[in-house]
Amino acid sequence: MKATDVKFLARAAGASLRGNADAVAFGVKIDSRECSSGDMFVCVIGERDDGHKYTMDAYERGCRIFLMSDEWRAVELIERDPEATVMLVEDSAEGFKRMAAAYIERFPLRKVAITGSVGKTSTKSYTAAILAERYNVVSSQKNLNTHLGICLTCFQADETTEIAVFEMGMD
Repeated sequence: MKATDVKFLARAAGASLRGNADAVAFGVKIDSRECSSGDMFVCVIGERDDGHKYTMDAYERGCRIFLMSDEWRAVELIERDPEATVMLVEDSAEGFKRMAAAYIERFPLRKVAITGSVGKTSTKSYTAAILAERYNVVSSQKNLNTHLGICLTCFQADETTEIAVFEMGMD
């Protein structure tokens, strides 16, 4: 990820910005166990779990920038550390999608999308490997082919990226 100021990210997500409005994000995580200093933690509410429960875990691992939809936890975090940054949206998953789309549109790159019912991950890996022989390529990690994985792939791009290869599940 290219270092990106939180004002741009908040505008893209349609978020209100609280706390430190001058912060810069250097990475994006949806798993608090992967967070470190400079990362933005996206608190996604899934079918089985709520990412907001892991806000303090991400904070303790060094994360100081958060995209969230739980106002109570946002207030709790800013009261604990007024220098933390919270981007508050109605729906964090939708905000994350808008943010990722705005982020990747900053770069003049080609996009390749792989989908289907069988063989997506292998096809994505082969496609990315072949293209990487000639171009600077980013691609979905592992088999992250959900809307969240697509967003994470967007944030791998920077000004040197020429092609992004996305794996997309069918639903």
